[in-house]
Amino acid sequence: MQMVELFAEYDPMGLLPFLRASERYPLEEALAVCQRKGLREEVAYLLGRAGRVADALRILLEEVGDVGRAVDFASETQDPQLWETLVSFVLQHSHLLVPLLDHLDALESKRLRAFGSESQQPQPPPIATPAHVLRLLPGETPLPRIAVSVQRVLDSLRLSADLHEACSKISSAEMVSQKEACIHRSNRGTGLSCQRCALCGAPFGGAGGIVIVGRTVWHQRCHRAS
Repeated sequence: MQMVELFAEYDPMGLLPFLRASERYPLEEALAVCQRKGLREEVAYLLGRAGRVADALRILLEEVGDVGRAVDFASETQDPQLWETLVSFVLQHSHLLVPLLDHLDALESKRLRAFGSESQQPQPPPIATPAHVLRLLPGETPLPRIAVSVQRVLDSLRLSADLHEACSKISSAEMVSQKEACIHRSNRGTGLSCQRCALCGAPFGGAGGIVIVGRTVWHQRCHRAS
């Protein structure tokens, strides 16, 4: 706590990295210090750690006014209620629409780059996508203000569609290849031109079986006896 108090007093810019890097401080006491000093981002971080995610998001949106940090915060848990609160707030404050679309597009691009890799990150709900936000826009939204962001979103959607189509084709081709290989293995056999046992010279026939050894064919009884 002495470090928390020293950072808050003499180096407020260094406090948030310290809070993230260390958990060896009493959460409620650190929260009280940050509230007393008016350090809103730090308060939001500590509220999130305490499980008060709705309060943390409200501070980032209403008091800090940083949509980017709010998007990063919501993406850590991908809680649909948090995303709904975030999107609803931005739709009521149209000047925040462009940064929201830009940050959502950046998250979507990052997710596409990681497509197919094993990831433990929670997946975003449908509301946390640029396409969904665009569908919610009021009809009177001025287009020139968001045109560039909308174009980026459309380009990302086109890239996503092309990627899924390419992966589907690759998957189908792989499946056909595996089926053909399976059929080939099932139909594979060895043609026998010889009519006599390579060991005893007697012709094949009767109830006795045969054994193929390399390129030679033996009676089963001869092979067993050898």
